[in-house]
Amino acid sequence: MKTLCRSLVILGLCFFAPRLHAQELPGVKVSNDDPRWGEKISVTYTAAAGSAWASPECADTMYCAAMVRGAHLEHAIIQQMRHVSGPTYQTELTVPDSTHSLWVEIDIPSDRLPNGITVFTCRTRDGKPTSGAVLETSTNIDSALAVDLALYPKDYTAYLKAYDKIQELRQSGAITMSDSLRKVTIISYMDRLLAHPDNTAAWHLALASIYARRGRDSLSRISLENAAKSQGFDPLFNDAEFWSSFFAPTMTKSGLEFPMIPGRILAPLVERNPRTVLAANWIRHMAFDTLLPASSFRKVTDAWAASHDVDVLQSIGQAYGFPKGPLYDPKTALVWYTRAEESARTLSGFYSGDNIWSGMGRLGHILSGKAAMLAALGRSDEAITLARTAMTQAKQPYVKKEIAAVLAKAYLDAGRIEDAKRAFGMALSSSNINSMEGLDLLYAKAKQGDETQPDFAKRLIDTYSHDVDLPPVPDFTFTTLDGMKGSLSGLRGKVVVLDCWFTSCAGCVIEKPSLNKLVEAFAGDTNVVFLSVALNDAKTVNHFLEHTPSKFKIVPDGEEICSKIGVQGYPTHIVIGRNGKTLGFDEGGSENEGEMMKPKIVRALAAK
Repeated sequence: MKTLCRSLVILGLCFFAPRLHAQELPGVKVSNDDPRWGEKISVTYTAAAGSAWASPECADTMYCAAMVRGAHLEHAIIQQMRHVSGPTYQTELTVPDSTHSLWVEIDIPSDRLPNGITVFTCRTRDGKPTSGAVLETSTNIDSALAVDLALYPKDYTAYLKAYDKIQELRQSGAITMSDSLRKVTIISYMDRLLAHPDNTAAWHLALASIYARRGRDSLSRISLENAAKSQGFDPLFNDAEFWSSFFAPTMTKSGLEFPMIPGRILAPLVERNPRTVLAANWIRHMAFDTLLPASSFRKVTDAWAASHDVDVLQSIGQAYGFPKGPLYDPKTALVWYTRAEESARTLSGFYSGDNIWSGMGRLGHILSGKAAMLAALGRSDEAITLARTAMTQAKQPYVKKEIAAVLAKAYLDAGRIEDAKRAFGMALSSSNINSMEGLDLLYAKAKQGDETQPDFAKRLIDTYSHDVDLPPVPDFTFTTLDGMKGSLSGLRGKVVVLDCWFTSCAGCVIEKPSLNKLVEAFAGDTNVVFLSVALNDAKTVNHFLEHTPSKFKIVPDGEEICSKIGVQGYPTHIVIGRNGKTLGFDEGGSENEGEMMKPKIVRALAAK
């Protein structure tokens, strides 16, 4: 699963002009979209006519957040915008040394402004393209790789970027390459690496990644072990996208696999380099590894004690709050959750540039975790009070479901059985699952006669589902890939199942086979409509469908629809009843997602 993602379309430029231009968007413009380190550039934002942000009063709340992507730990430069005239605002910033590219967006501290994003590569002080820039902006991969390695001989990430660029161009249809030729290309990259051995973490990590792409897991692990032994950590590997994909779950013949073994192998490297993008991703993805060395984890988390990065702070709280984990300590978890809450409420991560997005929409999840820890410490009344408050503050329906489950368990611990039944009923009603922590204990205390636990859960849902008040989905119009036009309001009287996703989302890919089976289960039933809203354009979606088919009716270019209906993470599934009432609003990404969604659809069809 992945949190709020925006689809940026970046055009490949000719090889002899190796730079990524700022996107031509109506809102934000920069004075120089090919700056050198140390240069000062101006950023201008013009709000759309009639927009709330066109008012001069917004000058006190509008900021330019420039995410610095380069050799060092990613951070943002935060500068307040000054009002120029009418709906136009401006600021100036200096490009830091070692910057590969700048992602510039215009924000208020708790949200992004419309049309306020642009991204462009930078150059060194002597005018050279930074490492990877040539590859990023060229369609001549072999030549671009040669140029990049000539400029930066130890940029071993170049081989990985070249391979990923080939994949991107294949998917977009810009180039045609057979699987056999792609395999030969990967082997050639590996052979070139092996021909110039370098006993550094960067060299071993690059080799491990290429071995993994070839399915050579045993050799990949040996390379990871060698990387873990290396004392130096090349900053060129301090790349968020590399590590996010490195730790992403994968679908294999045996099912969904999480990269726990690589994470354990790399623990010594992370321990020696705790304030890196590698470490941040390691913390987020390894928190639930029951074999994780507790001492190593503590050394890494201690390095983040002064951070305001809400995502990292919350992940550390989850690690200490996971009952089956080696770190389980509700008291310590409560400390980290409280720090995450403080940072989220004050938006300290934004103002400090720690993580300009992490405070946005995280508060409900954080309060849910904090309430669970209070309950675990026997402070049930405090947990109930906090969870009830969090329920009123949470905006996303799936966060409300999460808080309801915590509230139910707290009521149960406090012996308030009737309140627990209602809370469990609400949580189950707004979820794709039929069980959750504590339900078995409530079942033992409140079942009727020989009632089974599934029947008990169904009775709670039937009794308390009317208490679930999910916000209605706003009306929207759509056109599917096969040309079908319509609107949500035009489907009134039918059950509508929405699937919101994008092609490079791992969880979205993982769940597709299960969702296809879900559609098959209702084949011939004209009372249910399955709509798949993709962020990508039609061409990208069609290429995706060549290797990953979908039985949903697909709506391309759906970012505006997803934004309008309040989707904050992908994939998200929404079930809308015949009368237009929202019956489910859940994040997905499971290999059995369709199976979990089916009971909700069945109930929706049965309702009047």
